[in-house]
Amino acid sequence: MARRYDCSDATDRATGLREAASAVRRGELVVLPTDTVYGIGADAFTPEAVGDLLEAKGRGRGMPSPVLIGSPNTLHGLVTDFSEQAWELVDAFWPGALTLVARHQPSLTWDLGETGGTVAVRMPLHPVAIELLTETGPMAVSSANLTGHPAPQTCDAAQEMLGDSVAVYLDGGPTPRLGALLDRRRHRPGAQAAARGRDQRGGAAQGRARPRGRQLTPPAGASEEHGIPVFRILHVSTGNVCRSPITERLTRHALVARLGDERGRSGLVVESAGTWGHEGAPMEEHAAEVLLEYGADPSGFLGRELLDEHVIRADLVLTATRDHRAQVISMGHSAGLRTFTLKEFTRLVRAIDPATLPGPDADGGVVERARALVRAAAALRGWLLAPSAEADEVYDPYGAPITYFRSVGEEINAALDPVVTALTGVPART
Repeated sequence: MARRYDCSDATDRATGLREAASAVRRGELVVLPTDTVYGIGADAFTPEAVGDLLEAKGRGRGMPSPVLIGSPNTLHGLVTDFSEQAWELVDAFWPGALTLVARHQPSLTWDLGETGGTVAVRMPLHPVAIELLTETGPMAVSSANLTGHPAPQTCDAAQEMLGDSVAVYLDGGPTPRLGALLDRRRHRPGAQAAARGRDQRGGAAQGRARPRGRQLTPPAGASEEHGIPVFRILHVSTGNVCRSPITERLTRHALVARLGDERGRSGLVVESAGTWGHEGAPMEEHAAEVLLEYGADPSGFLGRELLDEHVIRADLVLTATRDHRAQVISMGHSAGLRTFTLKEFTRLVRAIDPATLPGPDADGGVVERARALVRAAAALRGWLLAPSAEADEVYDPYGAPITYFRSVGEEINAALDPVVTALTGVPART
């Protein structure tokens, strides 16, 4: 019997995402919300599962399934002959409703149907979809309807049509219905400008409008202040009064300890914000107390609400939870390749050989090393998965006693140690 999970409930959502990812790995079908309509999905690299998807819809191989991905970086392994113009479209409109058609890598062993050597691919602008795709990798996803029936914008409509042919239903509430498709095999001048006229969905959970990616997203490696290269680290939690202030100030403290960098001369700038940030609020007293116990400075802190400009300027975004990560990525600005949960980034960093990174004394110094570290971590995502969903979470201590704040501080400090070592090339003093 099909299982259904209400993604508006945090516990149900976490359970549903875990069950859906497991179902996909077993070759079963799932229904998920996207930024256009509900989709029925399967592992793109399991031909039997893709066949079951087409059969559930009553659809033949002559109408192959598109593929959804959770990060633009995945394109490198999926498509070939992808032009600079195509990458500009990705930067401008992903995550979003724009689907691109390109030649797929001839080495791929998938079978999506009669594709003629092409694949229709996009990165959806929906936090539940991104969260699932980050866990599963590329999925074959088509609208969750029987062929000839309207594409569903509610989970109820999808389940009414597909029933028990689907193992897991993720109910994300009603979806908008937007979409655009560009064929990158025969892209013509002016099509990019035409695509810009499409509706843009974005902002964090607060619903702010998403700025145009190509106009606001700075080129990689271009961040400077007063002519000096800068690498910005942005820590994100919910209220920006507990976890992210602790993480921000412990990171700064560790950088000073490793580099003696009281004034940020190394170029590493550490900040924080909250998806529902208490603008101008001081950090919680227990958070400040924990920082003092580590010798870190809690003074002068004021909470901030996460804005588009914070994400745009950040070279690395480290979030407290996977939900925060999905919210940051859903804001756009090509943030997917530089946004991780703190614990996820720690896990990836541990797998990177420091010898493959530029030395801190090489040209570009610590800033160039930090940029190389983020690129290496992004390349490993999808290959080095967490043993469980909980393994990537730092839970909120808001309103808890000081003992719980201390345990969260220990958790954050332990996760930061290998990250700061990798960023600076300097191990902690023992």
